[in-house]
Amino acid sequence: MNEFEQYDKAIAAQFARQKPMKAPLSFWDCLDEAEARRIAMYDVYAVLAFGERHGWVIERNVESLITPDHVMVVTNPQVRIVHATRNMTRMNGYLPEEIIGASPKIFQGPGTDVNTSARIRQAISDRRPFEETVINYYKDGRTYDCHIKAFPMFNSKGELMHFIAFETAA
Repeated sequence: MNEFEQYDKAIAAQFARQKPMKAPLSFWDCLDEAEARRIAMYDVYAVLAFGERHGWVIERNVESLITPDHVMVVTNPQVRIVHATRNMTRMNGYLPEEIIGASPKIFQGPGTDVNTSARIRQAISDRRPFEETVINYYKDGRTYDCHIKAFPMFNSKGELMHFIAFETAA
């Protein structure tokens, strides 16, 4: 067990409550990757803390699925977004607080394949993991391919608590 785990979780919880800050200078791209990794680290702890608060029994190594390019979206059993990582804005232009309470359909549009959507709906209905690539939409209407790897999260009683999706722009 990492001796700094409690500290890291506390920092992650504090970071999750803060609004993202934008630098007034645009030439700091060299720091962008380090900042993305720092945000990803805090997002891991924030998601794990979220899961702990909701009694998740984690049967897979969540940390191994996280990279600065992954966005994590957590939905409740009614398929409403209850948590999203801060790097969401880099992927599709939405702030996490803009999508809380919405259905993931917020990212879909006319170019989203109905067969792919049906397979995802069936996997969610069956409470099983899935992996798909879908055409999603940026907030401004442009499209991008989104690779989704999602897992149901259960509590110790076997009750479905959430789905967690790890998403990357493909």
